[in-house]
Parts: sequence; structure tokens; C-alpha cells
Amino acid sequence: MPNGEAEMIESLTKDAEQGESVGDALNQIPFQERLQIARKMDALNEERRKADPNLPDLILTTKNDSGGSEHLTDITARTAGKYWDSNQDVYDLPKAAQTQALDYILDSSLERDSQDSKHLRPVNKQTFYIRSSEK
Repeated sequence: MPNGEAEMIESLTKDAEQGESVGDALNQIPFQERLQIARKMDALNEERRKADPNLPDLILTTKNDSGGSEHLTDITARTAGKYWDSNQDVYDLPKAAQTQALDYILDSSLERDSQDSKHLRPVNKQTFYIRSSEK
């Protein structure tokens, strides 16, 4: 079990590269820190892909809420194929932030993500990511 941020990022990146969902783990983290961790996962993935180009490319999608705060909205693991790419969705917004497609137009889903994040604790030395197989 990872016991620090670097190990958590390593574990989450590996899971995402294998096409496993990392949503449960990331959605337990406030949205600002969630985006920072996702960017570190992306950087680690990019580094690994230099050594192994067959690894999937983690594609982050973000969107700003009405207050200008940037939110992670999606992570896709994309594997390049000879004729077409394979995409595996490995992250979505927290369920509390997802309701209707109209929410994306009105940014209310991102507002709910911000509100929900106020009740989450930041990652620190006491926070651990537990893989679903370890639960």
C-alpha cells in the first residue's frame, strides 16, 4: 500500500495505464489537489512512455468553473493502434457533480465539485490510496 504522495501517484498511474478506474481514489481528494495529482500522473506517464512507447497515453481533460477554478473532468488512457486508437475512460467527475448534460453548459456540476471538495481532506502523509483489489 502506498504511504506517500509519490507512491500514490506511482500506483494511480500504473492503474490508469492498465485501464483501471482511478476515479474512486481521486474523487476522495479536493478538486485543486486532484488536478495537481493528475498532472503529476500525466508527467510520470509521459516519462514512462519514452522508455516504453506501447504504454497508453494518459489524456487529461479540464474545465474552468464560473469562478475561474480549473477542474479535472476526465482522464482517458489512449493506446495508439495501427488503424485506430483504443480509448479507455479511467476517471470521471464525482457522482455528486454529475447530473445532466445541461450542467456542463451552466457549470453547475463544477460548482458542486467545488462544494463537495470542501468536505474532503487534502493528501498528506496520513492519506493512503488503496487499490480496489486491496479493499
